[in-house]
Amino acid sequence: MAERRWLDTSAILSWIFDEPGGEQVEAALMEADANGTTLLASEWSRVEVVYGLVRHDRETWDFCWRIVRDAPLEWIALSEAESVAAGQLRAEYKMSTADSAIVTQAAAHDCELWHKDPEFDALPKNFVKVKRLPYKKRRKK
Repeated sequence: MAERRWLDTSAILSWIFDEPGGEQVEAALMEADANGTTLLASEWSRVEVVYGLVRHDRETWDFCWRIVRDAPLEWIALSEAESVAAGQLRAEYKMSTADSAIVTQAAAHDCELWHKDPEFDALPKNFVKVKRLPYKKRRKK
């Protein structure tokens, strides 16, 4: 059976912005068509990706968006059951709404979650299979 991978917003943006870990995402995108790997992402990530692109560069965000839009990703809407589970997860672990939805969907679709988001570290180890891409170094204040 082919692998099923769920790309978090942070993974997608690491590819677009050529951050550490982005090369792994690019390789996964390139092999998706070749070996049947399924790459999924949440509709929540679509919103966050556009937001991140616009914030990064208001002049060229649409060019970068076309690259993302044309990538072999299947964007998945949140079901009612996933919405309820995400709300419960958000309340219990004090996660952002988007992150609780994204991780709930990855688990519901039996996918490996690729991410660079420390917020997911609080979850039980068996909640969802994860591939942690290199985290960004925090700036000292």
